[in-house]
Amino acid sequence: LMHGRADATIGIVTVGKAHHDIMHALRRLGLSDSPDIAVYKVALSWPIEPVGLREFAAGKRALLVAEEKRANVEEQLRAALYNLPDRPPIQGKQDLQGAALLPATMELSPELAMTALVRFLRDAGLEVRMDAPAAVPERLLGLLARAPAFCAGCPHSTSTRLPDGSHAMAGIGCHTMALTTSDATRTFSQMGGEGVPWIGLSSFTALPHMFANMGDGTYQH
Repeated sequence: LMHGRADATIGIVTVGKAHHDIMHALRRLGLSDSPDIAVYKVALSWPIEPVGLREFAAGKRALLVAEEKRANVEEQLRAALYNLPDRPPIQGKQDLQGAALLPATMELSPELAMTALVRFLRDAGLEVRMDAPAAVPERLLGLLARAPAFCAGCPHSTSTRLPDGSHAMAGIGCHTMALTTSDATRTFSQMGGEGVPWIGLSSFTALPHMFANMGDGTYQH
């Protein structure tokens, strides 16, 4: 227990920086001294220590898990409380209706924490007023896309380049990323079978030659 009374009926589980965002939000909402709210700060996010969390959850009518990025602690907490009788409903990345509550991408802020807290506390039966709720940001797919790429100096970054008009087949290894960098590499197979598709394909194409990308692991095996 990090903040509040042990017999509080509403629990908030916090992780890392999200703890400070939640505490800031509680102060701005005038709830930092509320006898109904207790805060439990997780020190180790993986694996969580379940005994203390079970003791904290006992008697609570609602739990909120506040953590940045993915629901790492939230999923572990659900598993830790699964078989307990009278386990409280848990909210985190989603509310009880399945709508987004806390963002799973980008950064959590006290403003976003305030918005989530108000919705969570209202579901828990505690009425809270907030004048200007902050919107939960949508996932920006273009911003968060991360295409795989060869490491700096990797020999595959040059060995997978083909002469104009040529094609290649890939196998297992880093060189498989050639499938995403060029239309010239179009097929792949298991380690050691890089050239096997050509056996069946060669009779049905006028293409005289096909390259096969093979990694060091294939040669070693």
